[in-house]
Amino acid sequence: DLFYKEVFEEIVDVESIEVLEAGGLRAVVRVVRKFGGSTMDQRLVVRAGSKRIDFETNIDWQERKRFLKVAFPVDVRSQR
Repeated sequence: DLFYKEVFEEIVDVESIEVLEAGGLRAVVRVVRKFGGSTMDQRLVVRAGSKRIDFETNIDWQERKRFLKVAFPVDVRSQR
């Protein structure tokens, strides 16, 4: 796909958000999105003492002649 950077559609509509866990050791938030006939079920996991966020993602992709692409644009500013 030569024009993959120019042809895209962001999936921003959220069907549901729920907190699955909010304990002292970790927190888990579940986000479900729909796109056409497809479903994206994503869990964002933050662990105590960790410097990262884990994205656990399950996708039931039902679209025809469409690629699913993912991007994590970040703008990080740090003193270290």
